[in-house]
Amino acid sequence: MTVFYGVPRGRRRDDPEDQLAAALSLLPSPLCDFTRQHPYVPGRKFAADFAWPAQRVIVEINGGVWSGQAHGSISGILRDNERGNLAALEGYRVLRFVPDAVKDESLAETLATIEAALLVI
Repeated sequence: MTVFYGVPRGRRRDDPEDQLAAALSLLPSPLCDFTRQHPYVPGRKFAADFAWPAQRVIVEINGGVWSGQAHGSISGILRDNERGNLAALEGYRVLRFVPDAVKDESLAETLATIEAALLVI
């Protein structure tokens, strides 16, 4: 079951996070047992796009990497580095994907990568 923390931002119909959530929701456990917008660093406002807290896995969809906006800007890259380091210090493994990774031709590989991370003990 999907669990949301916080209030989701307004989303477009073709939002990559929503596309990934829909694909994950159709799969067996543990893939379908994710949390969205999961706060993973105590005392910070950081929230992971997707998290499997029991397996200590976080998935981030990084938009704007090709346009130099958001995650592709210098400040975005620095912020993502800080977030990734803090997640690692909290014991999480972070998987990062670009929006194209959830499109039809790449979705199966993305799901396989997430599954492999969840099955590592």
